[in-house]
Amino acid sequence: MMPKLRENLTYYACSAGLLIPLLYFGVQLTAMPFAPGYSVLKQTASELGMATVSTAPQVFNFGTMLRGAVMLVAAVGFLGALKRMDVGPFSTWLTTLSMVSIAFNDLGAGLFPLPDDRHEGVFLLGYVFWPLSLLAAIWRSPEARAFKTYMLLNVVLTYGLLAARGVLGDAFMPAGLFQRVFGLVTVVPIGAAAWFVGRAFKGPQR
Repeated sequence: MMPKLRENLTYYACSAGLLIPLLYFGVQLTAMPFAPGYSVLKQTASELGMATVSTAPQVFNFGTMLRGAVMLVAAVGFLGALKRMDVGPFSTWLTTLSMVSIAFNDLGAGLFPLPDDRHEGVFLLGYVFWPLSLLAAIWRSPEARAFKTYMLLNVVLTYGLLAARGVLGDAFMPAGLFQRVFGLVTVVPIGAAAWFVGRAFKGPQR
């Protein structure tokens, strides 16, 4: 493949990550009208994919699988971009595999909607490793100071939310509200990272 074409494809694949937060919240908003009586505060997003909750559960389930497919594309883009940025192989591959894990989680969640036991599982660990591996990957970048601060803040909030939820349960925050707040500190950073990595990669070659 010609170098310029490969670099352009890498850039656009990486930029696909910008769509992840939009798909995460957008699919939910699109599916909610089909779920009469659905509570954003009390009910989780996955319940929008249940036939007992929604009159069109396929809207949420197909949308979730679409997000997984887009995440796979973004993972390939991140792999190529981080390699070109001379990031160490360990953090490059851990970042990529964590993104693939998140993608597989979304694909499985859409393919096996609740109450299927296969709805979610070990692939959720991608959300644990991804921000830490990305921070390691871009730590030495002179242009990353503001982005590192943003990512560190989200990591602290992520583990703080998990700890509070684990100790206090619904007394801390209703399940639905917790999931949306958690999405702000785990899913939105994927879009921000796509912007930063794409910009650091210098964009399409002219």
